[in-house]
Amino acid sequence: MEEYPMKFLLTLIIMLAFPLCAIAGGGESHTGIVDFTRSIWGYMGVFVFVAAYALVPFEHNIHLRKSKPVLFAAGIIWILVAIAYIGIGDTHTAHEAIKESLLEYAELFLFLLVAMTYINALEERNVFQSLRAYLVSRGFS
Repeated sequence: MEEYPMKFLLTLIIMLAFPLCAIAGGGESHTGIVDFTRSIWGYMGVFVFVAAYALVPFEHNIHLRKSKPVLFAAGIIWILVAIAYIGIGDTHTAHEAIKESLLEYAELFLFLLVAMTYINALEERNVFQSLRAYLVSRGFS
């Protein structure tokens, strides 16, 4: 029983140290996006990300849905991105990145909204139960 805390502690240390082992390229990339991975803004973004996702397994203990700390952390990380770009005098790139990300989120949200509405309509009309009854009557499990 005493091996469990040591294995857990070793696994936790390895998981927390793993991002430090990643080698990131330096300087400005060919796309014009500045590399902030080795700046204070990059480290703060990683810290906020890890802190938010560390709260996810404790959903029942802290009585907070998983989505709340994750969405809050995403907002803070976007603020850090904006501050980092303002620091180098570039406001256009951060604006375009946030706009593109928000557009992708909206597209995914609308797709899921339509898909779930369709599924709920089929479920309400007992389509899945009818299909199940048909398949079971034909000998399928």
